[in-house]
Amino acid sequence: MSQITLHQFPPAFGLPNASPFCVKLELILRIFELDYQNHYTMQLKKAPKGKFPYLTDGDKTIADSEFVMDYLIKTYRPDFDQSLTDEQHGIGTALSRMLNEHTYWVMVYSRWVEPEGWNRMKSLFFRKIPLPLRPIITTLVQRKIKNSLWAQGIGRHQRDEIYGRAMQDLEAVEALLPESYFLFGDEPCRYDCSIYAFIVNILATPFENPLKDKARSLPKLIRYTKQLSVKYFPDFNISLDV
Repeated sequence: MSQITLHQFPPAFGLPNASPFCVKLELILRIFELDYQNHYTMQLKKAPKGKFPYLTDGDKTIADSEFVMDYLIKTYRPDFDQSLTDEQHGIGTALSRMLNEHTYWVMVYSRWVEPEGWNRMKSLFFRKIPLPLRPIITTLVQRKIKNSLWAQGIGRHQRDEIYGRAMQDLEAVEALLPESYFLFGDEPCRYDCSIYAFIVNILATPFENPLKDKARSLPKLIRYTKQLSVKYFPDFNISLDV
């Protein structure tokens, strides 16, 4: 079997990663019990699409977390998710897209624009930059992120509007989570990877904001995240801030 390497940011805040997209892929690798190694780096220059995570498997390189998941399922577990109905696939796809394409941008806002989050991100990502250059580079980075948020649409709203829409996302996940271990019963599916990765990055990180307050009020969300943390990431001893 070829060597699988997951290329991603270094762990942060006691989590496998501060990026939910990186956590998503590491979770499916652990669900599949594949032999893999992590390549931790802050350098994006070699990333095929200019972002993390990406995966190399022998001479193959696959970028974008969803394409990587497609590849891993097709290559190593083609029977994975075959028991799901069309309705379940529809629900799972809708939840994953919501988290990937909407909730994500609110998390970006909470970390890179909100003063409390921005101060933490500066100390995490820019501490190795020479002090004379640091204010210039951090200002340029934050400006670029604000421009991305404006182009996406989230950045055009007021603070309470931004968080209000994301709270509805969490309520939707809470409403659809069953009392069983995973989203659709006693076995994990690909959609669990997205749900867990985003919720743990809200509940187990030090960013205090209305989105985290909302997550703290949702019991099924908390139970689900605790269970998967213990089952798949016992080596990180993840502590939820609830």
